[in-house]
Amino acid sequence: MMKKIFAAIAISTLSASAIGQTTTATAHISQLVTGWGYDSFTVNLGTPIVNPANCPTNDAAVVSYDSQGYKTYYAAALTAFTTDSPVQLVISNTTCEGPRPRIIGIQMTH
Repeated sequence: MMKKIFAAIAISTLSASAIGQTTTATAHISQLVTGWGYDSFTVNLGTPIVNPANCPTNDAAVVSYDSQGYKTYYAAALTAFTTDSPVQLVISNTTCEGPRPRIIGIQMTH
């Protein structure tokens, strides 16, 4: 019984933290820019990016190679860009990546 209670608490905690993150409006990626000497990429949706961490610049969102999930985010961004599929970027509520909002997820829709 204690295992079930612990599992329920763990799942509800994970769900609450995922729900509490900020997402952009659904949009198409208008520009995908790679790193300039640093293994990272920037996603531009053609409008200002939501900016819950109050980063200095919100023209685009970025993620660097040392972020967990980088390869998955990059694969999703490339796929969405090349197929012109709409996305929602999940943005960190607390962390900037350089001067821009940090990507912590990409939701693709069809």
